[in-house]
Amino acid sequence: MVVVRRRNVKVFTFAFLLITVTSFLLNYTHQVTTTTWDPRHLIMQFSEQVQKLFKYPRRPCSCRTCISELGRSLWFDQRFNSTMQPFLTSQNALIPEDSYRWWLKLQGEKTPKNINATLKDLFEIIPGDGDPLQERGTYTCKRCAVVGNSGNLRQSQYGQDIDSHDFVLRMNRAPTTGYESDVGSKTTHHFVYPESYKELAENVSMILIPFKTLDLRWVVTALTTGTINFTYVPVPRKIKVKKEKIAGNYQLVVGINESLLSLYGLISELPMKDLPVATRGNLGTRTAVYVSILPLNKAGDL
Repeated sequence: MVVVRRRNVKVFTFAFLLITVTSFLLNYTHQVTTTTWDPRHLIMQFSEQVQKLFKYPRRPCSCRTCISELGRSLWFDQRFNSTMQPFLTSQNALIPEDSYRWWLKLQGEKTPKNINATLKDLFEIIPGDGDPLQERGTYTCKRCAVVGNSGNLRQSQYGQDIDSHDFVLRMNRAPTTGYESDVGSKTTHHFVYPESYKELAENVSMILIPFKTLDLRWVVTALTTGTINFTYVPVPRKIKVKKEKIAGNYQLVVGINESLLSLYGLISELPMKDLPVATRGNLGTRTAVYVSILPLNKAGDL
């Protein structure tokens, strides 16, 4: 009887290991069928599998898939920077000199104010250590819709789908009034720069995308003295936004530059019919991207 039990344990152990290794190899083979073999990626994949099998680590989100989990796309893994924070804080405000110089060239400021002094003034006005993501600590699957401004959304009837998401991100002047059935009416986060600012609802977070030092200084004065009313076009002297509802990060403009250029090269090689209509996104959530480059048939959650 003891011999039979030991034999059963050995058989079970062998079968378990065989299934595990086979599953891993099949998954890895599927991942690299269109890419070159990379030993580092193999090691990373194996490490991920071991952690999942024996350590059961806490996943970055409770969704079926999480964007920060490695192993789903070698192309994405090589470009995703998990150390870069989405929002600027007093703790991560430093930027390498070469990256800063590149950022300054975006709109060619001739005599920009000192960036460190500007950030110091900024964090005296807005919180420099908070987390502007709503309920980020809640371990639940959040759904996010990123909405473009293209006319392709007209008569799409996506409004109800868009408004059903936990987070709805819009950009620039993003008209919704009169187009609710197509683009929805809900907004939780609104991406702007000074020249594209529009008055926001009280519960909407303003996400600044700064392209020059003056953009950061504009936020400071727009919440205090109102002295800046012109950049290269007229901009509002004052804005009505709660200070704790303001966030942004000029480093993201620098950090995603190379990845975006690579993505543009990838997309430019695809036939229009093969372009994606939706993609997994940020915030550790499931994200539907209502893109503005294609007429959409149906975009939903991933």
